[in-house]
Amino acid sequence: MSEIRVPDDLWDGEKIPEGALSSWLYADGEAVQAGSAVATVMAEKTEYDVTSPAGGTLRIVIAEGEAVRLGQVIGKVE
Repeated sequence: MSEIRVPDDLWDGEKIPEGALSSWLYADGEAVQAGSAVATVMAEKTEYDVTSPAGGTLRIVIAEGEAVRLGQVIGKVE
């Protein structure tokens, strides 16, 4: 199982402590491919794509609209 994390370098974590999970591009249980965008995260009015590290079945951990921090696990790929 691989973890989908908010990349540590999406924004300046010292200036912006957290963002929000804007949307999932796939539903829980759907198949995803390695390197494909699976979610969008917003910080300071800018949206960033979060990609899957591996192919498999998506398992959502953090719901849309919830606060997220850099490095946080937002989903898993089985």
